[in-house]
Amino acid sequence: MKLTPTWTSPHWNRKSLLAISHDWFYELTQHQIAELERALRHLIATRKGPLQCTPADFPLPTLHTVLQHALVECEHGCGLFLIRGIPVANKPIPLARLLAWGIGLHMGVPLIQNETEALLVEVRNKDNLSPQNIRGHNTAREMEFHVDACDLVTLLCLSKAAEGGRSKVVSSLTIHHQLSTQYPLECRALSLPLPFIDVSKTEAGMPGFFMCPVFTRMPDAFSCRFYRTRILATQELSQAPKINPLTLKALDHFQRIAGDAALNVEMDLQPGDLQCLNNHVVCHAREAFRDGSKPSQQRYLLRQWLATGVSRPLPKSHTYAYGSIKAGSLRGGYQGWAISPAIKTFQECLAHYNQITV
Repeated sequence: MKLTPTWTSPHWNRKSLLAISHDWFYELTQHQIAELERALRHLIATRKGPLQCTPADFPLPTLHTVLQHALVECEHGCGLFLIRGIPVANKPIPLARLLAWGIGLHMGVPLIQNETEALLVEVRNKDNLSPQNIRGHNTAREMEFHVDACDLVTLLCLSKAAEGGRSKVVSSLTIHHQLSTQYPLECRALSLPLPFIDVSKTEAGMPGFFMCPVFTRMPDAFSCRFYRTRILATQELSQAPKINPLTLKALDHFQRIAGDAALNVEMDLQPGDLQCLNNHVVCHAREAFRDGSKPSQQRYLLRQWLATGVSRPLPKSHTYAYGSIKAGSLRGGYQGWAISPAIKTFQECLAHYNQITV
């Protein structure tokens, strides 16, 4: 069902968000956990490959409504939702991936996240990336506040680190409000187009860039696209415009305000937690972590980038980054990566099921 859109998500701080946790936190019942197990068995029995699946192959007669509610809360509410109790315990990784895949079918269209066309990505420390790598999800180091290249990002936790690794979320609207009140000049600087590294463009071994503002406010929708690391990385490119001192100060203020413990909320994701975040109104970060020797002590999450049927309209300045700026459309991911005909066909088919405009 299509809603009459408002896209007027409130700005919140730690205290006010925790006070309304009933709006964005949901714990599965035993009946719903059993429903997921039945859906997983049904999906396996179809013998279909992932790109052949539709929501009908992972039937969720009651949980579908919960997932739709999560989408609406992420888009029209506080911008985040947490579902607890996904039955991942004691499941081999291939089955856990199928479980995550089946849930994602009901929420939107998975987008490719890297040059290998991965639609479901592991988030864990692989200890094999250079310090210069600016995609930090496969390292154990801290990740600053940022957004991902999609309308909605989901993270399904399979196991926790022995130490650290907590997720942090903060309202982008709250940061905008703080900046506009305390540092109006700097806030306006972030409403002008800034260069962002485009990791999907690696011609001659040098990544390209695109221009996009951090803050945009349309008559009926707000959007924030913040990734300080990606912005600063463009300064190594001879063809990228130089960032002026005022804007550099603004980026630092943004990061500092986002890190205020009174504003952000820490989430110590448990195995079976599904975190859903709207990248237009929420920024997220991650603490550094240390894995233990046992698999159960090693941080392991499964990430999907999704286009959804309830997404907001975007300004023209976001065209390069998203491909489409129409509300409820198939968009996002990095536009420079080629999409195979099989994935394109799958995405278009699933978009039809989820009432997403192609």
